[in-house]
Amino acid sequence: MLTRLFLEPAKGTDWYKGVFVPQISPLALIALLFTIVIMFSYQGRYIVQLPLDILKIGIPFVIYFAVMFTLSFFISQRMGINYTQTTSLSFTAASNNFELAIEHLTPEALLKCYESILALLKEGKTHVHSN
Repeated sequence: MLTRLFLEPAKGTDWYKGVFVPQISPLALIALLFTIVIMFSYQGRYIVQLPLDILKIGIPFVIYFAVMFTLSFFISQRMGINYTQTTSLSFTAASNNFELAIEHLTPEALLKCYESILALLKEGKTHVHSN
């Protein structure tokens, strides 16, 4: 965002899109992959120790991704959007807030979640009251 704000007006749109973006794009992908590897490497011990818990967490993510991708794909197609834009839109919709969700999936956060759910179940608060 900052590069677009400063470089595009200074160098021009043609240079920005034709020269800068193709050069920086591989670095952005590498930085993203590096971030994911680092995040999971800190939790590697828990991943190995608690594989079923990881699976319990992963299944909803896969379902969320599949549903969001499929819905946005078919809605975009029905609206007459071309395949390239439909695919891009679908991946964007499916991955929205995904990084934040992964970031907060620490074993400590999961334990607090489980404790909260158990406490609610013990109190008998298993449904939402509506007014």
